[in-house]
Amino acid sequence: MQALLYPPSAPQSIGQVLDSGFRLFQVSLVRCLVYAALGMIAGQLAPIYAVLSGSPAESIVSGLFSGTYVLLYLLGAVLMLLFYALLIVRQHGMATGRPLPFNLELSETLRRMPAYLGMSLITILIIVASSMIVGIAYGIANAINGGLTVVGIIVAVVFIALVYLITPLATAGPAVLLDRKGPLEGIRYAFRLVSGNWWRTTSIYTVTAVVLIVFYFVGMVFAAFLLPVLGATDLAAFTAASAVMYIVLGSIGLPFGTAVVIATYGELKVRKEGLDLE
Repeated sequence: MQALLYPPSAPQSIGQVLDSGFRLFQVSLVRCLVYAALGMIAGQLAPIYAVLSGSPAESIVSGLFSGTYVLLYLLGAVLMLLFYALLIVRQHGMATGRPLPFNLELSETLRRMPAYLGMSLITILIIVASSMIVGIAYGIANAINGGLTVVGIIVAVVFIALVYLITPLATAGPAVLLDRKGPLEGIRYAFRLVSGNWWRTTSIYTVTAVVLIVFYFVGMVFAAFLLPVLGATDLAAFTAASAVMYIVLGSIGLPFGTAVVIATYGELKVRKEGLDLE
């Protein structure tokens, strides 16, 4: 059954892609929990350091721009992307029925990391640049008394452009990791796959995001009621327990998100390139 998960035998509907992603999530969750948990922990290195340093709020505010915090954030970001990449490679191996042993899985991922980091950096720069354009447009409109109408139009245009870009950018990761494409090549390839299928792909990602948001919300609400019962009543204990709960929820939610991305990527390749015939 696992060999049928990727690629699909024929182009699929939105519901079928989501179902394929959920089935991949089911069969891979146990083997992917460690990677997902380590990725979540890596992304929280600086906050964890703040908690261990004493007062979390004061530590974060006072040390946000210190060398230690910058190094921790950069190191955490790189490690987080590494574990995310390992997660995608492992799920892909299970979906195709050809899982790699750990040493090959690690070496293959490390070979692709420079390209994956480059693709991630380009994605971040695009998002940051879009945000800066909104801020600059707002400042110019205020300076020339352009009014809220001009600001609203500019912000709406940039927001629509950003939403349009996010869908192919979210699909570029598998292109780099699974098809060994370079950073820019992977992004261009993702744009080509999504071209003509933007609404379908965006709908799949939107449904996935809504499911994850609901999952996190329900989990955190449950934790908010449970933690005081378990004795986490002071701020420090509650903050630490909430961070642990966030990591636990992320360790489950992250493999679901990557499974849907892999399923979507495979379906787009079938739809665009006839990968099922190959």
